[in-house]
Amino acid sequence: MKELGRMNVTKEMLDEIFDKEHKGTSVKDIIGAKLTVTGFALYDVEGKYHLKFFAESGQGNTEDFFTGSQVFIKDFMRIAKNVPDGETFTITVCEGESKKGRKYLYIDEAPKSVSNNTDWRNIEF
Repeated sequence: MKELGRMNVTKEMLDEIFDKEHKGTSVKDIIGAKLTVTGFALYDVEGKYHLKFFAESGQGNTEDFFTGSQVFIKDFMRIAKNVPDGETFTITVCEGESKKGRKYLYIDEAPKSVSNNTDWRNIEF
């Protein structure tokens, strides 16, 4: 697992979570949730991107979440690269279904007019 970068998350925060073998909550388990993202880290695991992010839940607690959903990660990074450093942003976790009947996760607030290319992978941390 290679860390590609992180924002508003310390290495110590990530080490503590991974040392406890805690993966966090899967994004697929919180469909419909509206979260305020406070920080994130992006990883490359054998050629696929994985996202770990921290968000404030409705009760004001900070929780950690993870996903390997490439559509969700693309949406997330499109939002993140437009947010000034240190600021939080809000996302709503949604589930869609492709024309072939496959379910996928996406973020309602993500820009929809952006082409389906891989420019989002070039975000600077």
